[in-house]
This record gives sequence, structure tokens and C-alpha cells, in this order.
Amino acid sequence: MELHKLPKEKKCKYIEDLSNEIICGLDTNEFKDILKYASDKDNQVRKVASSILADAFKDDSLKDSLSKAFETMIHSDDEKIRQTAIYTAGQIGRTNAEEIYPLLEIGIADKHFKVQKATTSVLKVMCEKNPEQTLDFIKKHVHHENPSVRREIVHGIELRGKKCPNDVLPVLRSLQNEKHKSVVNIVIHVIGQISYKKGAIESIVTELKTWNNKWLVKKSVKEIISVHKKHPKITDKSIDEIKNYLISNELYEK
Repeated sequence: MELHKLPKEKKCKYIEDLSNEIICGLDTNEFKDILKYASDKDNQVRKVASSILADAFKDDSLKDSLSKAFETMIHSDDEKIRQTAIYTAGQIGRTNAEEIYPLLEIGIADKHFKVQKATTSVLKVMCEKNPEQTLDFIKKHVHHENPSVRREIVHGIELRGKKCPNDVLPVLRSLQNEKHKSVVNIVIHVIGQISYKKGAIESIVTELKTWNNKWLVKKSVKEIISVHKKHPKITDKSIDEIKNYLISNELYEK
């Protein structure tokens, strides 16, 4: 069954039944139906289940049961169930990030790429919607011993960086002497991606001029130019303007 293909009336009835079964499971601490929907082959079904679980978090009487359900889900052998747990956590984290830190810590280090990517995805949204709490989580884990975790953590700040580069530049600065190639590459990527919004390049240039890793600065400047060259319709400055600005700040030579 594919949820989006159902007639409107049947779709509404399916979602109503799904919701009732999930809430009943939380009421009785029986998670069979929750796991059934969380592992459904249809991504839309899993999304609906995720939203219902996130809404249930608002009910204080269900929080203890929901916590147990999360514990079961995040340690499931089925990556789809773990992924659903992370997406649910991400919705909760838009307003209550601190309460789902443990789930994010497990998700970001998950061995399955789908769960890791899901965690990156929710961190991006959380960082935009709830930056203070989310950045606190990111700063605590950006130097994780696992380089793949460090990489996903950095990727998670990209959206916030596009909106408020000054919020994420300290995180990037803390990794300027990173040795692992994949982490270095994502640092450079994020710098490029946050550079084209109005007012962003000024903050970035001010920041880069203080870095001691001149090789990384050079690579980052190259990425900034590349982004402006590839996407002239969305950048605040033209390619010539950006080059001249970098030249005037002694970060680029023709």
C-alpha cells in the first residue's frame, strides 16, 4: 500500500486508525503497532507515524511511555525504525532539543548511512528553528572521536550558517586544524555554502583572516569563488565583486 495513492476518504481513515493505535500503544506501554508503522516500507506512513509520536510528546502523561518507545526504536535492528525515531526526535527538537540529545547522540554515530543522514537532516532543521539549544549540542560533539560523526555534525550547521554565519563560524574555527580529509572537506563546503547571502562574506573574511591554517583558508577562498561562479543568480555579489573583495583583504591573488 502507498498512502499517497489512497482516495482522500480512505487516507484520512487510515491515518486516524494509525494514530489511535499508536496512542493506544503509548497508553499501554505496548509498542507493537508503533514498530509496525515505524518500519513500514512506505516513507509517507513512517512520516505520519513520526508526526503523531512527536505530537504525543506534548502530552505529559505520555512522556514516560514515549521515552521507553524511543529506547526500543533507537536500538532496533531495523534501520527504518531507528530512522523514524530520529525524525521524531527532530520534530521534538525544534522546540525541546535538550530532551532528545541522547537520541541524536546515538543517531549521529549509527553505522547505517540512512540513520546518519537522517540525523544530519534533523540537525539542519533544528539548528534553524532552535539554534541556541542545537548549537549547544553541536559544540559538545563537534570533536567526537569518530570522524564520520564530526563530518555529519558540521554538515548539520549549514542551514543556520546561511541565515546567521556568525553563529556557526566559531564551530568551523574550532576545526581549522582538523586532520581527517572528509571533515576538512565538509568544513570547506559549508564555508562556501554560507558565503553568498547578503552580508555573509564580510563576516567570513573577517573570520578567515584570524585563522592560523593558511592552507585551509586558501582552499576555503577557492570554494567561495567556485560557489559564486556556479550560482551567479543567487549570490549577493558578482564573481568579479567577490574576487575584488577577497583581493582587497589579501586573501586572493589573480
